Amino acid sequence: MSSNSITRCKPLLGTFVEISLEGDASDKALIAESSKAFSAIEKIDLAMSFHRPESELSRLNNCALLQAHTLSEEMCFVLTQALYLSKISEGHFDISVAGRLIAKDQLPQKEQPVDLSANWQDIEITERRIRFHKPLLIDLGGIAKGFAVDRAIESIDPEIKATVNAGGDLRMTDWHNQLINVQSPVNPSAVIELPMLAPAVATSATYYLDEGRSVIYPKGSTEAQQSANSYSVFAKNCLLADALTKIAFLNVPAAGDILQHFNAYARVINSVHTVRER
Repeated sequence: MSSNSITRCKPLLGTFVEISLEGDASDKALIAESSKAFSAIEKIDLAMSFHRPESELSRLNNCALLQAHTLSEEMCFVLTQALYLSKISEGHFDISVAGRLIAKDQLPQKEQPVDLSANWQDIEITERRIRFHKPLLIDLGGIAKGFAVDRAIESIDPEIKATVNAGGDLRMTDWHNQLINVQSPVNPSAVIELPMLAPAVATSATYYLDEGRSVIYPKGSTEAQQSANSYSVFAKNCLLADALTKIAFLNVPAAGDILQHFNAYARVINSVHTVRER
């Protein structure tokens, strides 16, 4: 059978997810592979959404202060990775910022009281059980989308060339010598070509923020200055790219060392479309 290709798109993860597949397979077989990938993304979306009251994340946010909560294997993996990123970045990446985002009306109100001094160090995970040592709420908006893209790629037959793009969080199986288009930080209708430097990439820029939203520094309640730059981070998987692009966007002093620790690469595009390394 000669090579065949399909592209499908669905609204998921608060954005549009596009899956492109190519291989020696029929349309029916490729559609079945893409359906598996979409199902993998839907599973993560259902489990890790802050907005869904029935999600696993909402359940642990409701009870982890009162008693230890048993985590699913996937949730345990993401939370463990998140806490490791917090440790390496000295708190510049922190999933416990939900309370501060709620205070700024950037996440929906919850009934639980929140100690705004709490941080990632007040979260303990032992043998797939999580416990909060202060009143806090977790938000996985800076890492779960990348993980969902990874799970989609992992669900696809390895004989099939695949690209999964979830609103700028992108991973390819056949990434060498490929180019991607990144929106201009000042004119989202214009695009700049960047070479793929690793299997996965994520981009942060102010055009990804909904009206009235901002980025806050995890180590305080101050808002990050609105930058006329976009930050694209290339990494071995999309979970890392998604999380590290937040560190690059915040422009913390140790960002270069943190990226190097994970063998990741950042490219910054400024208002005149000059591309530089971070």
